[in-house]
Amino acid sequence: MTKINKIIKKYFSQTYSSRVYVAFLDWLNDGKSIKEKEDAFREIWEETAIEPSSSTDDSFTKLQQRILEKEKALNRKNIIPFYRRAMRIASVLLIPFLLFSGAYLYKKLGSSEVITVEYAELFVPNGEIRDLVLPDSSKVQLNSGSIIIYPKSFSGNTRDVFLNGEASFNVAHNEEKPFIVKTSDMDIEVLGTIFNVSSYSTDSYTATTLERGKVNVRMKNGTDESFLLEPNDQIMLDRLTGENQMKTVDVENVMAWKKGYLMVDRMSIKDIAKMLERKYDVTIYINTNIHDNQRITAKFKNNETLQESLFVLQQLMHNMQYKVEGNKVYIY
Repeated sequence: MTKINKIIKKYFSQTYSSRVYVAFLDWLNDGKSIKEKEDAFREIWEETAIEPSSSTDDSFTKLQQRILEKEKALNRKNIIPFYRRAMRIASVLLIPFLLFSGAYLYKKLGSSEVITVEYAELFVPNGEIRDLVLPDSSKVQLNSGSIIIYPKSFSGNTRDVFLNGEASFNVAHNEEKPFIVKTSDMDIEVLGTIFNVSSYSTDSYTATTLERGKVNVRMKNGTDESFLLEPNDQIMLDRLTGENQMKTVDVENVMAWKKGYLMVDRMSIKDIAKMLERKYDVTIYINTNIHDNQRITAKFKNNETLQESLFVLQQLMHNMQYKVEGNKVYIY
């Protein structure tokens, strides 16, 4: 067994702190040893103790092909390696590789009956925003670089969807079947309401913000804490420290991304850079640490170009310099 294989297997077999979680994703996404990481994911998939359908392997191959076709359709020069998409899906932290098959078999409690749940997935490329209507007529708007996994039919006792990224949910009311958004850090349960979830695996934080109705947020950081949100409440988890913060916010600012705006509230240059990467489909390299302790609050207009946004950022950050070369940005 290779060292890379051991690292990945150990990660998915144990529970770690948020700091280790972020470090693992950074390592997985660093562009090195791509073939070895792909092989490790496939081996773990094949060893997963789940009885798949007879079409599991075909589904695995077809998913890889769909990813490549999407990237080619966008005329992307650099095809995203499969392990990057695997990382995004795995970070949702449901059964890690069930998503590749598009189906999952399980037994009813007290019964030997086997039920097949078929899943659909929607990935939103950087620079785009997509709308989605779920099987129960709930409406979802997904921000750039987001993935949502959902059953093709909500046949169980709950309506579970899995999110990695940012999305606004307008949930169809159903008192008998709660709607649950599952992320790597939180489970957000509602009956019918409007709320926003931001949970990119590469960001240092996860946040849920309520616009209308009520939601119950259960944390997954080992504390079993839960928070009942009222309109304009936001619960934010700092993945680096593991600390939760409950506060009142301006929901319009949180939801501004739906209209193409970027709203940042006391954010670090690293988190702002990730937002700009997703909006403009570029890669940003920060080649200095002099900006690490600075926090920025700003609003970037929806029709601003990348150069204009970088210029605004430069005016707000002391001694910041930048250079744009094609789809790469260097900050120093």
